[in-house]
Amino acid sequence: MNRLLVTNGAFTTLLLSAVLAEQKKDPTNSNNYLLYYLKTLNPERISFQLNFANFFFNYKKHFNLLEYQRKFSFNLTLLKNELSDIQEIYLPINSTTKKWYKLLYKIYPKASFIFYEEGLMSYIKGLYDHSLQKLLKKHSTYYLFYNATIKHLFPKEFKPINKQSLLNNIQQYQAHHPVLKNNYPTSYKYALVLPQYYFQKHKKKYKQLEDLYIYNIKLLIKNGYHILFKDHPKSTQSYYSVLQRICGKENFTLLKEIDNLPVEIIGNLIKISLVFSVYSTSLFTLPYLFNIPALTSYTMLSQRINTFSLYPALIAEFTQQYIPDLESKSLKYNKLLYLYRKMLTLIYKIF
Repeated sequence: MNRLLVTNGAFTTLLLSAVLAEQKKDPTNSNNYLLYYLKTLNPERISFQLNFANFFFNYKKHFNLLEYQRKFSFNLTLLKNELSDIQEIYLPINSTTKKWYKLLYKIYPKASFIFYEEGLMSYIKGLYDHSLQKLLKKHSTYYLFYNATIKHLFPKEFKPINKQSLLNNIQQYQAHHPVLKNNYPTSYKYALVLPQYYFQKHKKKYKQLEDLYIYNIKLLIKNGYHILFKDHPKSTQSYYSVLQRICGKENFTLLKEIDNLPVEIIGNLIKISLVFSVYSTSLFTLPYLFNIPALTSYTMLSQRINTFSLYPALIAEFTQQYIPDLESKSLKYNKLLYLYRKMLTLIYKIF
């Protein structure tokens, strides 16, 4: 069996490993070939991601999909010359799925296609992109359904990724990488903060977003939380130094040891009291896998809902339907911070 495993990050790899386990196919008992497109990562991070994938798939060879890119198209005939015989192709569900399917189908028309989710974008595309949904229904499609209500939204043909299979693979990785088991004082009440990486090229909006993170983190600290901070792996800028300086160095711990890993890898190694983000997939996976409460900011979600970018707006709307607001859940309320938040909201409405 020759399999072509397409991935674009560690979280995608982790879910794909669970899909293979759900199909009762030993990922190490076949000829696996990895096809990746990690365009936003530097060479060091790409190397880490490839090693992470090799841990689960023991692939024979890896190929960078972007190396076959031409000015206005892709020349995948070159790939076929190197991989002439493929029986199964595993593709993540995102905004490029249909494109990769069409290209790969041309050179591997006899291969079976298996689709799998890779995060919140997969849910929005699976729900609102009807041509993609039609394609997915014709093949085997796997989702990590977080609850029965969400599962009910999707076509009955879509199959669930087994929760226990995913947990088993997480535990397998933990067992072979003891460096993850760093000691974190149990006296702290930890809030895991996972920032997003949008507006990085828009100086004014980025500063407004930074101010909102400051506001929400101050609110968490006021309620007795110690902040565990992890930058997004695709981010080119970090909020950490500014947040630490303004909110107090003693209130922060940076999760350096898992900088390139999905946060689900350490979800059960540290006693995390809650996870906070705008619309990270981890707001859904951590409660589902480890019963960690999740909170978001409706103010920050509103900023994304009122945008000309369709899919970020839909993801924000989707998150708001299922994840509670930090401000409304706060046990204590600071009137000064409340006025500050209202002022920021007014600024967004004006600009």
